[in-house]
Amino acid sequence: MGLDIVSYPIMDGIAVINDVYGHVRDIRITKEVDIVNRVDSVYKVDCVFYIFKNINNFNKNIDSIYISKIYSDDFLTKTWEDVYTIVKEHLTSIGITYVDNV
Repeated sequence: MGLDIVSYPIMDGIAVINDVYGHVRDIRITKEVDIVNRVDSVYKVDCVFYIFKNINNFNKNIDSIYISKIYSDDFLTKTWEDVYTIVKEHLTSIGITYVDNV
């Protein structure tokens, strides 16, 4: 499972790379104490979204995005699907268009 990305800006938008692919790895789910909001425990989901460009049949890593989100309850029922939902929310928030690649 992964995401096809039509165009991906790099170097703070100086250049754009077209037709890239991304996938999630390094998923980590922890239960922590939220000291700031004085909540007994929260659930933190972390992952890395790796973005690749295929060049001469070799996938060249062009970026890695660390994504983290905190929830007040344990919402995960389908870990991979749920984490990809978090990644899609992040990509949408920064204006990146994607298509599921299953």
